[in-house]
Amino acid sequence: MKNSTILTRAGFSLRGLVITWRKERSLRTHVLISLVLETLLVWRGVDPLWLAIVALAIALGWAMELANAAIETLCDRLHPARDPAIGAVKDIASASAFVVNMAMGVLGMAAFVSAS
Repeated sequence: MKNSTILTRAGFSLRGLVITWRKERSLRTHVLISLVLETLLVWRGVDPLWLAIVALAIALGWAMELANAAIETLCDRLHPARDPAIGAVKDIASASAFVVNMAMGVLGMAAFVSAS
């Protein structure tokens, strides 16, 4: 809500995270893979700059998963029946998350290789 305190707005954000965590298996999978990746990079002794870059990519990937879930939820609410245009919107939103997540994977592999 507009003009709410920072704590109130943070509460809304945390509620959105919880809702998405419960609803979207893709977010839960992404979080698990991200935690495994960062753990492997730390174990491998990757340079802290690489860790920061990968962490930023991970955060962007999580944000894209959340945005994708929001778009899909809105589409399903506004137009519950199957519709090719709505399907295209949902596929495009999903593709944006996929692109960011693939880039994160490439960065993770580059960071892993850099430690050799």
